[in-house]
Amino acid sequence: MVGHQVGRDRLPELDLKDHLGRPETLQITVFIPSVDREHGKQAKDFEKRITEALGAQRSIPLEGLPSQGPLDLLQLRTELGRRLRSSGGRPTDPEWTLRRVIPFKEKGWRILEQLAARCSHEGQTVSPSQLAALLIERGLQDLLREQARRA
Repeated sequence: MVGHQVGRDRLPELDLKDHLGRPETLQITVFIPSVDREHGKQAKDFEKRITEALGAQRSIPLEGLPSQGPLDLLQLRTELGRRLRSSGGRPTDPEWTLRRVIPFKEKGWRILEQLAARCSHEGQTVSPSQLAALLIERGLQDLLREQARRA
């Protein structure tokens, strides 16, 4: 079988026939949760990688959706990998200039710990606090966008 190269895996090409047995073309469209548009090129690269990995002909970003499961984790991992930089110590986002203590329920912190572990990859460890900061920023951006939309 011939397929698209995706990492180490291959997606098989489909041999589709219409009801008369004639070859048919399959058009694949991918609906992707929108990525932080402030980072233009990285957002486009993310969309392109997902579209190519799935063998799709086009992608359509969807704005303002709730959690998208595995794709949301992929977005978080990608954004954290892009933003966190090390200057000798624990990696951090250079734009984070304020440090604050924020209280959490124990259950909420455990969820952050689990998600942070899932976002850690390729030698980069993500802390629950770093993930919380990113999620708070995203929530604030969504809130401001929604307020602007309603104004």
